[in-house]
Amino acid sequence: MASQLLWKSARLIKQTYRLGPVESEEEHMRTNWMRIVCHVAVVFTVLIGWGCKKARPGVDTVDAGQPTPRLQTTRRVPARIIPQRALPQRRVAYLGHVPGRDDVQLVTQTLETVQSLYEQSFSGGKVRDWKSYLQAKDMLKRAAAMQRNLMKSLKRKNPNLASQLQRTVRHLQAVLAKKAHPQQVRLANYKFKFMSKQIDPKFTASLLSDYKLTLKKMHSDFVAFAQSGEYRVGLKVREIQPYYRWRQVRFSDRKSLVKPAKGSQLMLVAQLFDARTGAPLSGTEVSVEILAGKTKRQLLSKKMDQLWSNGSSKYIHNLKIPRTAPKQVVVQVSVSAFPVARTAAALQSLRTKATFQFPATWNGDSLTFLKPKKSTIKPVPQEVVGLDVMKAVTSVGGTIVETPIHRIGVALVPVETLWLWKNGSLQMQKPRSYFNAQVVAFVQDKKTGMLVPNARIQFFYEWQGKKGKFEFQKYLKPVFDGFPSYRRLIRLKPTTYNLRLRVDAPLSASFNRVRYPSYSARIKGFTPPVQVK
Repeated sequence: MASQLLWKSARLIKQTYRLGPVESEEEHMRTNWMRIVCHVAVVFTVLIGWGCKKARPGVDTVDAGQPTPRLQTTRRVPARIIPQRALPQRRVAYLGHVPGRDDVQLVTQTLETVQSLYEQSFSGGKVRDWKSYLQAKDMLKRAAAMQRNLMKSLKRKNPNLASQLQRTVRHLQAVLAKKAHPQQVRLANYKFKFMSKQIDPKFTASLLSDYKLTLKKMHSDFVAFAQSGEYRVGLKVREIQPYYRWRQVRFSDRKSLVKPAKGSQLMLVAQLFDARTGAPLSGTEVSVEILAGKTKRQLLSKKMDQLWSNGSSKYIHNLKIPRTAPKQVVVQVSVSAFPVARTAAALQSLRTKATFQFPATWNGDSLTFLKPKKSTIKPVPQEVVGLDVMKAVTSVGGTIVETPIHRIGVALVPVETLWLWKNGSLQMQKPRSYFNAQVVAFVQDKKTGMLVPNARIQFFYEWQGKKGKFEFQKYLKPVFDGFPSYRRLIRLKPTTYNLRLRVDAPLSASFNRVRYPSYSARIKGFTPPVQVK
């Protein structure tokens, strides 16, 4: 390149020396100045050419060890127009890949980007920003590719996490294909983060630590256990005691005192558990029968009352066992199928009846349970303890507020088919087209960590309209979804709502005359999953 510039400069000087005859002194001076300028230009050009040869932009910047492309033209070519085929091909890593980081977290970050872009594209109940929508779909394709590359190694390390990640990606692909409400993306992402332990450990500990301690204490308090099908029952005996039974009459609470019958010897306390997760259950009918040990003749039959005490439900009754009862007796506990509405996910759970028998000895004053020769009850795996709480938290996407005694979660989710208990069986409640959203909530007792069943929850939702502020009120109904939830189908507009929930104590028995006070929780800025056609 320098030789070319030098050759062109020499030609320029030669032309100046070939000028014609000088006519005057003024022209002679001008010619001398032109020659001086040409000489300076030659020196400057040589220096520049030597520097260009040393730098070689666009050629010598190629990776070391690669052959240097040789230009075939005598014309100077700028580096920016060198064809791409002349540069070495390099492999591009996945977006956001950082060496040393957990690849599952990288997928989670990509899914959160999908959520952010999809929320930007959604407005007024439908997709309106198509640029953001297409970017969200492109990011989801990247997340799916990362997930596929992870599956082989992740299945060896953690098969449960691998299947959860695969289900999450497929669910998000279906949500974006249907252009559904972005809240479904948020719920799916939060659920995956919670299940993969990417949520703040302090928050998780606050949800499950008290729960696990209470559950452990429950099992240590009961002296006899039996298991059948989906249920596990624990029994213990305590001294007779009066209690109060609460019921609702004409929208007001009434209480009545239940005194022990004259001659009652003991109070029987039963606790019902889910055999798979160990979670306490309530909301069904439980009865107790005392049978003769050999003849199985029925000596006593009573329906037990549901007791709400210390953040959990139990079943109690003061028993008066006949003095003529033999020494060998059998305490039989019968559990009815749960007469509670449920979602399709929990349709097959807790639908059967069960009977449990506990051999015992009766000496006229005390009842002593016999230990079985061989226990068939297996301990609940630790990884499923607290699964009901995890389902409750993920179903509302982490939208939780706290009162002095409760944690209350609430979400507005798409319409879902519910199954109602009617005439001794479950019947499908097909939602009318009038409804376009569903409220789902849960209540957790902060002291014990237990989920509160059978509570009475009033749901208030307000919004700002053209003519002022509007507010409507509904009662939520208990629905079983693997955890005690509260739901209600409603009709909403594609606007922003402020929500308020009032929680009253469950209608059940209590040892105290004063019930737990009511508390309210308020959440601002909710956008419902309403689709606008």
